Amino acid sequence: MLRVWCLHHIVVIGEAAARVSEATRALHPQVPWRGVVGMRNAVVHGYFQVDWEEVWNVVERELEPLRKAIAEIVEADKPGE
Repeated sequence: MLRVWCLHHIVVIGEAAARVSEATRALHPQVPWRGVVGMRNAVVHGYFQVDWEEVWNVVERELEPLRKAIAEIVEADKPGE
């Protein structure tokens, strides 16, 4: 169940990242947009070849820095601040 949950959320994050405009991506190069979308694509199109160790490395090491970077972008983009 944990594996399915992790994969599902990686897909959701990748889908959201794929919808970020090129202009916004260019303004925030600190976010690895291509890598986030690429991970989603690898998971979706290669399910039976998923490298579970790599998935877990992403969960443990990369999701929190990504969350912080996105939170900073959202906070800076709030109107009136």
